[in-house]
Amino acid sequence: MQNLPRVNRIIAPTRSMATAILQEAIAKRQLRPGMRITERALASQLGISRATLREALRELETVGLLQRDSRGHLTVPEFDTNRARAIYELREVLEGLAASLFALRATDDELQRLKDELECLRAAAYAGNVTQYLLCKNRYYAIIIEGARNPVLADFLNSLQWHFRFLRSTSLQAPGRLLRSFNEIEDLTRALCERNPVLAENLARLHIRNAFAALLQRLSHLDTSHNPETDSSMSSTELLEITFGIQ
Repeated sequence: MQNLPRVNRIIAPTRSMATAILQEAIAKRQLRPGMRITERALASQLGISRATLREALRELETVGLLQRDSRGHLTVPEFDTNRARAIYELREVLEGLAASLFALRATDDELQRLKDELECLRAAAYAGNVTQYLLCKNRYYAIIIEGARNPVLADFLNSLQWHFRFLRSTSLQAPGRLLRSFNEIEDLTRALCERNPVLAENLARLHIRNAFAALLQRLSHLDTSHNPETDSSMSSTELLEITFGIQ
């Protein structure tokens, strides 16, 4: 197992920070598919108690980033492209519906907030700042979910946010994806502000399909990389901000 950073107890709650570090390690293939998780060694390396580590591992297992083998040992699963495709198919339908409902139901104030967030996305995209872009995008989608005014839809989308954010943080690092993503969001915002539900849904769904293609491109690059230490993935602190909203 490659060296992992120790948990900084000042930055955030210990469990959250440990979860983010492990998430990063899985994304960067420092914890490689098929690797068995050894609690004692991992807790020592992270500088946390085994009880705290178990909480972090349980959270990662719940969302599918870790799994149990036939003997009940916790391991890093092979990345399941079919599972990722299933998540994106569901996300396409749910976010397409949310965009359509937002176009019909959003208040003028929500439309203005969406435009303000678009400017945040613009600045981050042109600066090449993936971390800031993802933070802005989290807020952008939160506005859409709120403005759709469908509590059941909101529950479904919020329950899947961990998956969405983990996959999004990977897909956006595909070459050229950041600016293409912004251009797609800019078109979507225009349709939302024009209160055109059909166009908004179509653009939202197209954005998700393009994101999935970028994810596959990024994973292909990671699979052919021989040195995950030199990969340009985000730091654990940046992932913590994106995943948990902690700054």
